[in-house]
Amino acid sequence: GSMPQLRILELGDNQLGGAIPPVLGRLQMLQRRDIKNSGLVSTLPSQLGNLKNLIFFELSLNRLSGGLPPEFAGMRAMRYFGISTNNLTGEIPPALFTSWPELIVFQVQNNSLTGKIPSELSKARKLEFLYLFSNNLSGSIPVELGELENLVELDLSENSLTGPIPSSLGKLKQLTKLALFFNNLTGTIPPEIGNMTALQSFDVNTNRLQGELPATISSLRNLQYLSVFNNYMSGTIPPDLGKGIALQHVSFTNNSFSGELPR
Repeated sequence: GSMPQLRILELGDNQLGGAIPPVLGRLQMLQRRDIKNSGLVSTLPSQLGNLKNLIFFELSLNRLSGGLPPEFAGMRAMRYFGISTNNLTGEIPPALFTSWPELIVFQVQNNSLTGKIPSELSKARKLEFLYLFSNNLSGSIPVELGELENLVELDLSENSLTGPIPSSLGKLKQLTKLALFFNNLTGTIPPEIGNMTALQSFDVNTNRLQGELPATISSLRNLQYLSVFNNYMSGTIPPDLGKGIALQHVSFTNNSFSGELPR
């Protein structure tokens, strides 16, 4: 805390070990903080929420434990927040998303976070990359995620999510990747999926989805990867699937589809 004018702190890929000193919260001018893969064994000091000019926060690949402090909402300039592959527990504080209007990247995958996905995520309207995979999140996918119209990649896989795939996700016209596999999702794949015109990868394998594959999926001209294996789907495969589109990988294994394969 004795360098009050410090703007960039990069200590990544070292063997620092030890804890994060709360006194770092005094570095009011700090804009970029990168201490990934540095052997840190620590909780996250709530005092870091005082870093109101911080734009870039990267602490992935450490041994951080405890929860995400709601006081981090004070980092009002936040654009890139990366804290993946740690041992974090507890819920994702909804206040972060109502306080971070400039947020573009939110990466908290490979932790042990619990609770529901906050519907307040929809307030971070500039969000492009949302990675929540490999946690212990439960509840349903918030319909409000359909309001994140700048989203490019959405990965909620390997959690304990239940309920349907919201039809509102069809509004995500910039989305290239939708990964919802290894959850307990039910219901059918909504026909609105056909509105996601930029979609390249759609993976919902290993859920409890039923019903038919919507014919509208044939209109996804950029789709390269389609995976629906290990579900309870039935009916015929849309005859136009794969005609004139970029499809490279398809997996329908372990469902109850019938009829002919598309020619």
